[in-house]
Amino acid sequence: MLIEIGRVEAIFRYPVKSMAGERLEAAELGWHGLEGDRRLAFRRINNSSGFPWLSASQLPDLLRFTPLRRAGDAGEDAAHRGGDVRENAPGDLHLPTHIRTPDGEDLPVFGEALAAEVGRRYGAPVQMLQLRHGIFDEATISVIASATVREIGRLAGLTPDVQNPDVRTPDVQSLDVQSLDARSLGVQSLDIRRFRPNVVVRLLRPVPFQEDQWLGGVLSFGKKQKKSKTKKKADDDDAPAITVTMRDVRCSMVNLDPDSASPAPEVLKAVVRAHQNTAGIYGAVTRTGRLVVGQSVFLRAGAETPAVVSSVSKAGGPDLEGE
Repeated sequence: MLIEIGRVEAIFRYPVKSMAGERLEAAELGWHGLEGDRRLAFRRINNSSGFPWLSASQLPDLLRFTPLRRAGDAGEDAAHRGGDVRENAPGDLHLPTHIRTPDGEDLPVFGEALAAEVGRRYGAPVQMLQLRHGIFDEATISVIASATVREIGRLAGLTPDVQNPDVRTPDVQSLDVQSLDARSLGVQSLDIRRFRPNVVVRLLRPVPFQEDQWLGGVLSFGKKQKKSKTKKKADDDDAPAITVTMRDVRCSMVNLDPDSASPAPEVLKAVVRAHQNTAGIYGAVTRTGRLVVGQSVFLRAGAETPAVVSSVSKAGGPDLEGE
């Protein structure tokens, strides 16, 4: 049974792991997540572990580095963000050519100067690498409901005016095209960018941590009306979709302000206290396609998700405009 649970409220892509992300109106969902998502990362050269990638957990300042493209070059993103590209590298149309440092200097993404600057701040040598299928902690796509973030913010005692009164002015060439603060999503208590989701869902029935009820089910984005000889038939067989595989276990990244990298430990404490250190879900792509802000989000419940069918279908819930 297919149940409508909400709408796509925002889409994010993070071209370089742990650096500033970009907010999109639309994105292609491929077999390895959003096209261009986390395709670049710094490798800690002296780290021999199974996960050598440098993240903001080790270097919070990474959040203050902003990927960007130089204007005037061809490519499907060029009209909005520009960009020269490296030849013969897959996915270049979605990738940055330069990185703006916290000091305002634009450095080539694969240049020695950028690696030296990041290595200086980290205290050990690093190397920028591009991986065709991306560099992910757990899974290739993450989803969170704005109602969940609002509840965490309430428990943490944070409000936008106190935590981050000055929203960063967007840079039209930057991949961080539009700073998405709590107010722009209708979230009254916490900047949603702390959670670095790919997809933000505004629920028809805004119950915090409703994402848990999706486990084992399939989320599809948008529906196509198929015509038959007798009637129109709604079908999601061609809609992009993910299977919900696991809860998103949170780390200290959520404590970091996405603009200043200043810590607020009360955020992670609230997640631990309220929901056993999880918020949102991870998924595996089961059908590729185009995600667009405003699309309806549907749940096809699996064996682990009987509760959501009854709770969503029985509750009319508030209008999306009134949430």
